Amino acid sequence: MSSFCNFSITSLYCSVNLSSRTFAQYIDYNPTMKVFAERFKELREDKKLSHRELAEALGVGNATISYWENGKYEITAENLIKVAKYFNVTTDWLLGLQD
Repeated sequence: MSSFCNFSITSLYCSVNLSSRTFAQYIDYNPTMKVFAERFKELREDKKLSHRELAEALGVGNATISYWENGKYEITAENLIKVAKYFNVTTDWLLGLQD
């Protein structure tokens, strides 16, 4: 059994057994990250950008884009700001805190 804690800009999440709850399942418990994942993917697709193109523009790995879109990784505050600036939207909008 492993112990795990994750702190991000949206939550503090701890799990005693990581194998019993993955980040993909965690997104169902965190509506803010679900909204972010949906809006982020929509923005990328609207601009017709590949994962690789957007990853290069943001300075992250290709897989990171997929992980953000699927809720496997929570975005850091630094990267959230990069995304907001790149797409010319607010961080509040990306997180679903404003329409």
